Amino acid sequence: MGSFYSLHIARSGLFASQRNIDITGHNIANADTEGFSRQRLQQSSVPGINFGKFSVGAGVSMDGLTQIRDKYLDAQYRNENSASNELDAKFLALEYIEGVFAEPTDFGLNNALSKVFNALDNLGSNAHELSLREIVVQNAVTLCDTFRTISRNMLDYQTEVDNNITLYVDEVNMYAEQIAQLNETIFAYESKGNQANDLRDQRNLLIDKLSAIIPVQTHESEQGKFSVKVNGIFLVDDVTVNKMEVRPGANINPFTGNNVREIFWEGSTTNVNLTSGKIKGLLDIRDGATKENQGIPYYMTELDSLAQEIITGFNTVNNAGFTIPYDGNPSVNGVDFFDSDPANFSALNIRVSDELLESGYNIAASSELITGQINWGNKDNIVEFSNMRNSSNIEEHLQSIISDVAINTNYYGNRSKSQRVLTSHIETQKLSVSEVSLDEEMTNLIQFRHSYDAAAKLITVIDEMLVTLINIK
Repeated sequence: MGSFYSLHIARSGLFASQRNIDITGHNIANADTEGFSRQRLQQSSVPGINFGKFSVGAGVSMDGLTQIRDKYLDAQYRNENSASNELDAKFLALEYIEGVFAEPTDFGLNNALSKVFNALDNLGSNAHELSLREIVVQNAVTLCDTFRTISRNMLDYQTEVDNNITLYVDEVNMYAEQIAQLNETIFAYESKGNQANDLRDQRNLLIDKLSAIIPVQTHESEQGKFSVKVNGIFLVDDVTVNKMEVRPGANINPFTGNNVREIFWEGSTTNVNLTSGKIKGLLDIRDGATKENQGIPYYMTELDSLAQEIITGFNTVNNAGFTIPYDGNPSVNGVDFFDSDPANFSALNIRVSDELLESGYNIAASSELITGQINWGNKDNIVEFSNMRNSSNIEEHLQSIISDVAINTNYYGNRSKSQRVLTSHIETQKLSVSEVSLDEEMTNLIQFRHSYDAAAKLITVIDEMLVTLINIK
């Protein structure tokens, strides 16, 4: 009985070693598989049997197959990944906006406005010269074109961001459906006593990807029911998916007149509350309208305010002066420099007045009425343009807008870089636990092979003992 009992012990060791070799081979084969977690065989010694005064162990038991993962690091990585992607989204968007302003270049507002003022200064040296007046008009047209180009590009980008939000919401719903399907498969597989580690890896990978887009929290019950929440509300509850949808909300976009599209839980009036993730970053850029949350509406509002200051300032000065008579038109005052229609008091619609487009003689350089040769060279009102430039905050306001964009871009660039370092550090820690190390697996392979050889040798020895015992006469 003792020899056969030893044979059973050796047999259990042989099978355990073989299983360990199989698992090690599986780990090595999946060393480059995204999201794969290395696996280990859980083993325990079998309680012994008493032989008189002695208790002899009964070999090894294979208790199950486990993943090597750290749930705390998983959760920490997902939180930091959400924060990192939110900051990345803001930084990339602000970089684009900074490019739209094109400062400091020859194509930005700063250069265009300076050229108008400089052309007016040059006009002061020879106020009756039509060519100098036309240069002023052309520079004013360029200034208006620059305003409109920046505004249109900003609105186009706002539409692009809005479309990207919809695409990411669709991606969230897709991941949620895949997670629910995996939940069903994993539960059915493991309810039969099997280990669905590879399927769990697929689910964890999906959750990692989901965490880049929205903040997620996960939970698995003792019964194996798995759920994903977004700030306390179920996105996935076992096999049920609570989808998100994008549709027009109550708020109005002041620049387009359309209802702003918001994210709701499907079939309800409840907004999805996002505190981090890529979508949160895009929403802040699309809707940010305050000094603390600078997005496209904030910069558009500032541009409109600047355009109104320019229109009001230049019109006030030009209205006060007198034009040069031409083609039968008398010298008059009250002529606008920019179109004074309230509908055009914005960066998107600013335009030079029809009178100036018709003739540069309608720049009111003279402080007095011009008749015949009297006051023809009067340039006293031109000085008022320079005074307006020095006394108003038009250029300071423009510099403030440009500075806001630059500072905000730099701020989120630095924050994004720091957050990526932190996220990368946690990911490295996470991978150091779960990622396959080929060196370690090869060492294990040698160890398990020796264990297998030893168990096989033990069986050979027991066999020889049994033969000897049987052949005793």
